[in-house]
Amino acid sequence: VLMDSVPINMFSTELVSKALSNFKNSDSGITGYHISHLKAIAATSDGLEAVTYVVNMLLGKRAPNEICRFINTAKLFAIGSNKKARPILIGDTFMRLLAKCVILKDQPMISRNMDPIQFAVGVKGGQELVIHAIRAWTQVNPKHIVCSIDIENAFGNISRHAIRRALDTFP
Repeated sequence: VLMDSVPINMFSTELVSKALSNFKNSDSGITGYHISHLKAIAATSDGLEAVTYVVNMLLGKRAPNEICRFINTAKLFAIGSNKKARPILIGDTFMRLLAKCVILKDQPMISRNMDPIQFAVGVKGGQELVIHAIRAWTQVNPKHIVCSIDIENAFGNISRHAIRRALDTFP
């Protein structure tokens, strides 16, 4: 049941348009809408208003519960070979658009509050900053080592504390 026929208007058409333009091509979600479909709809001002309306309805939890539950599901794929396949979930395009709108709207606040512990959101050249910081650290502290760990980890179930404890056993 709709809680209200008017959604909150947290996101403007300009912000939704920017979020759509930043989208890379990816698979469609459970609704079957591909990002190219939403971009085609939003190519007209009426279409962009309609997409913005839907995103604001989802954000304000003003869509019917059945729809919210439906688009909060994901498609499951197995990536890799038969011997070493990994499960990957692809969320719905509308939910990914909603998430992108939230990040775009709150990017300055996220950057301000997370600086200097993160370099991914709203930090130009964040990757290069990390590399230069590591180089400077190792020059000032030549007895320290840097360990780069590349782990296949789709579900975040590798304990970084266990890795740290294992590294502490070395002299």
